[in-house]
Amino acid sequence: MSIIVNGIKCNTIEELEVQILVLPEDQKILIRNDFNNVSNDGLVIPPLKIKIYDFLSNTSLGNKYEPPLRVDFVTGLDIKLHRKSILVKGECIREEFYQNAVVNPTTGTITYSNLIVKEDTTFVRNYLGFPVMKTSVISYALEDNTFHSTTKTITKMYSVLEQINEGKTRRGNLVDNLQMPCIGLISIATTGSQNPTTAVILEGRKFLADYKNEFESFVAASDKTILSCLTDSNHPKYVTPTAYPWIDSMTPYQITIRQYLINELTI
Repeated sequence: MSIIVNGIKCNTIEELEVQILVLPEDQKILIRNDFNNVSNDGLVIPPLKIKIYDFLSNTSLGNKYEPPLRVDFVTGLDIKLHRKSILVKGECIREEFYQNAVVNPTTGTITYSNLIVKEDTTFVRNYLGFPVMKTSVISYALEDNTFHSTTKTITKMYSVLEQINEGKTRRGNLVDNLQMPCIGLISIATTGSQNPTTAVILEGRKFLADYKNEFESFVAASDKTILSCLTDSNHPKYVTPTAYPWIDSMTPYQITIRQYLINELTI
């Protein structure tokens, strides 16, 4: 078995020691003493470099084998990473930061590659659904695309005003992020294709315009009228199949579009 140190292949522990001699002192200590991953023939396997250091000129902030916890990876790198947000019912549960992002000019979809950092977030909410605490855990990607065991945890406590504003932001995110999936489901129901035509897009916009006040009240004040329009057949603005023939069509999720909207808007 062989290992590579400083770009040189080492087949014996003696060769490894020769290469260690030319390394910076902190890396000598790390390789000799801090790594417990040892092969069957006794050779120490060098650590994996943390990828964020490829974009960090100021290496005095740390060595390449420990996360640079003091570095702001949004503003403190040589490049600006591409942020990909993952939301569930308007709540951002993860943000991923990539080196590369490519837009498909035909579909408009974005393909991300080379994940550098991820931030996983959990919320503690009170009985009314307002957030009282948010915990974010930042993890740093290694060369093999696994993550370093050392993470950075940030905790935020919410004031009453911040709780109210977060609710508005969450509901706004929810409505905004419903639009394209909903248009896609309408397209499947009416044309059999996931790629919407101009007519399908206009149909989706018409639905949003018809219930503009209800959606705005939902975002601004957590008003549930839009849910009543979807669930209560006696409501004067009930979403009927006559006006919207696609509303009770089955989706790939094995529920109707109506049920999909109800599930997403119930928070």
